[in-house]
This record gives sequence, structure tokens and C-alpha cells, in this order.
Amino acid sequence: MNDEISRQPRSGCLIYDSHCRLCVAVKRKLEQRSTCVQYLPYDSQDAIEYLGSRHQSGSRPPMAYWIDEKGTVVGGLEAFFPFLHGLTSGKLLLFFWRFRLCRQAMTAGYELVARYRYRWFGASEEP
Repeated sequence: MNDEISRQPRSGCLIYDSHCRLCVAVKRKLEQRSTCVQYLPYDSQDAIEYLGSRHQSGSRPPMAYWIDEKGTVVGGLEAFFPFLHGLTSGKLLLFFWRFRLCRQAMTAGYELVARYRYRWFGASEEP
């Protein structure tokens, strides 16, 4: 496992769905822990430029995206890896990520929540 993943992010950008209540709540929680990270709504012009062909205009984002200081884009559950060191049980999650079956189960769980997040958590009231 790469040691860079387990440290708090020094800089980078998290692109999130600003219309999803769960996504906004997670973003707020992460903002309390990581002040040097930029948080961009998926429909912002900067996010569109960062994501390029990955951006699907006029639709909800399928996942969160992390862009590191080198410009590398990572999506889905892996977008949150830079934050795990500072979160409760984050190291445990990274430990289990090493095992293929666990990784598949965690990815499937993330995709399930991402697919039904509006139904389960509702829309955000933020503009």
C-alpha cells in the first residue's frame, strides 16, 4: 500500500455533489479536518475544467472525485483515501482495502449509496 494514501491531504481538490444532503454533510465534516483542501461543487466551472471528459453535464455526478496536486483524478471511494488517516477507523478501512474481496464489497457499498443517495438522504437545501 502506498504511504501517501494514509497521510492527511496537504493540498488537492475534492469535487462533490452540492445538491445531495449526504454529500454536503460529508464535505462539511471533512472541511473541519482538512483546511488546505479545496472543495468544489460538481457543477462549478472549475470542476468541469478539472474533470474534462469525465464530467457529465446536466446530470448528477456518479461519484465524488479527488484531484491531487499533480492533477491526478481519482473517483469513487478512493477519492476519500487522502482523508482516512484523520477519520475514526480510517486506518482499519485502508487495511481491509488490501484484500480483493473486501475491496469489492466496499466498492459495491459505495456505489449502492451513491446510486440511492437522493432517495435515502434527500436533496441539499444549499444553493
